[in-house]
Amino acid sequence: MPAVGARVQVVNGYAMNQADINRQMLPWGDKEISRFLYRAGLFQRRGWLESKAEFMADRLALRDQERDDRRICLECQHIQRSGGCFIAAQGRMPNASKRMQPVTDLLQRCESFEWQKP
Repeated sequence: MPAVGARVQVVNGYAMNQADINRQMLPWGDKEISRFLYRAGLFQRRGWLESKAEFMADRLALRDQERDDRRICLECQHIQRSGGCFIAAQGRMPNASKRMQPVTDLLQRCESFEWQKP
């Protein structure tokens, strides 16, 4: 059980905290460190606190190592400052409301996903 106040994310039906991520993580090289710093900065610019941004950047580094093809909406170039999805707002996402406010920290697959580029 994680310590009180520890950041936890549910992954594949079980809670994953920082210690779980650290146990599973392989060593990083310069490329992984650069990617972590970019992601943490991007998430902070998009409104997340530093602790949440760094936790999710770590979680996504593990996702990359596991070759998991799911993404979070906060990594996508279509997410707007308001939290809405630009593709959905344009009516170009089938079966989605134009006012869709996606869960930005949920790993998922989306046909409209496009990487936010530095």
